[in-house]
Amino acid sequence: MMRAQTDPRRIYTRNDITHVCFKGTHFSPGREGTALDAAREVKLEELPAAGGKQRVEVTQRVGGKNVKETWRQVEVPVKHREVTQ
Repeated sequence: MMRAQTDPRRIYTRNDITHVCFKGTHFSPGREGTALDAAREVKLEELPAAGGKQRVEVTQRVGGKNVKETWRQVEVPVKHREVTQ
């Protein structure tokens, strides 16, 4: 079952990349990192693409204030498991 676009999303970390999935695409804050708490959910709003990459505005309520960041589309590498003997 798919989530509605307005539903809160979880922040994930895989292969040292902090990201969130939205509309089948992964978005990351980039090298500058993020001030958001990964243990709490975020709300996303789609922004116009820039530089050939999709963007979203990530909003999280922290201490009674909304913290907003712009995250860009990113490829999250998949490392396959190795067979051990």
